[in-house]
Amino acid sequence: THEVVPLLAVLNDQCAEGRRPRAGITFDDGYRGAMTVGIREVVARALPATVFVAPAFVGGRFFWWDVVTPAGAPGPSEPFREIALQECRGRDDAVRQWAERSGSQLSSLPADAACASEEELRAASKQPRITLGSHSWSHPNLVQLAPTELEEELARSFAWLDARFDNVLPVLSYPYGLASPTVQRAAASAGYRAGLRVSGG
Repeated sequence: THEVVPLLAVLNDQCAEGRRPRAGITFDDGYRGAMTVGIREVVARALPATVFVAPAFVGGRFFWWDVVTPAGAPGPSEPFREIALQECRGRDDAVRQWAERSGSQLSSLPADAACASEEELRAASKQPRITLGSHSWSHPNLVQLAPTELEEELARSFAWLDARFDNVLPVLSYPYGLASPTVQRAAASAGYRAGLRVSGG
């Protein structure tokens, strides 16, 4: 079994021999359901967690991958995802336009599947041991962006969070888990001290 610790403790960990492995709890995207139900469950267990937020979606916007996923499916098909992340660069408006042109049926979703409001994020962030981190400004595929777009996505998100909340970590969760040396250097220049992928580090 693991010892659940704050995210920075995981990132800074020098695991001593014989000690239990450490784990951190994170929530990507700031879904309303995660902020109103998930955080409550974490706090009830006195566990720390970090929420990664893409501020462009804050206030009840839905994410493209939820809207385009057929009812009952686990997510978009692999060919759809490939076009969305490469040709559409993971940009929400571009993916939705392409989905509509290609005849995809867009789903209606419950309110808890939308991104939380600023008030809901603030209420969650005021709970004990809950911190926030950046998920870029609008959740594009950062690898596909021009340098100026990349800089804005990283800096704007961090600034927005830092201006509104007291417990923002200098940590980035790469949208879609995609990064490159160029993206990593840009993140470091924007003030981030760590970046997380979906898998692999």
